[in-house]
Amino acid sequence: MRSFRNRLRHKHLKALSTGSMAGLTPVFLMIFIGLWWDTHCTGYFGSTEYYMPRFVEVSHHVSAWIDDYRAEHSCLPDSLQIDWLTASEWEENVYSEDRKYNSVSFQYVQCTDDDGYKLVDLDGRARFVSTSDSSWFSYCYWDFEADTVIWVKQSVNASVPMLR
Repeated sequence: MRSFRNRLRHKHLKALSTGSMAGLTPVFLMIFIGLWWDTHCTGYFGSTEYYMPRFVEVSHHVSAWIDDYRAEHSCLPDSLQIDWLTASEWEENVYSEDRKYNSVSFQYVQCTDDDGYKLVDLDGRARFVSTSDSSWFSYCYWDFEADTVIWVKQSVNASVPMLR
């Protein structure tokens, strides 16, 4: 009986001295659950920090396609026939990206007065505006102290660092 206890104690002491990954399993599990919770349940994928760079990235790709179409046909397209965009069944000129898990949705609006166009997100927070001579982004932010809306205009070149 005594030798059996000593063997168990020896085995336990040996596992403690050499280290066991099984002992750290609860720690790794809590880290994994915490990171999963932070990214999926706290609203990060709906936040401005996540959405604005994605809107900029999609706008750059769509505007390149529209500019190529304009150069080839000398007019703006009536609708966007880009293979990674899905057109809405219920609204006209509303598209969503289907390449990623959380897609960016926007409306394509033609401006008839200056041969330009806008890509407006469905919340109205971000817009990509392109005219014949310039392009820019404008973002809508709420000023909670004054309870007003602030529009920030940013050039296309200044928005490229948002992608990184």
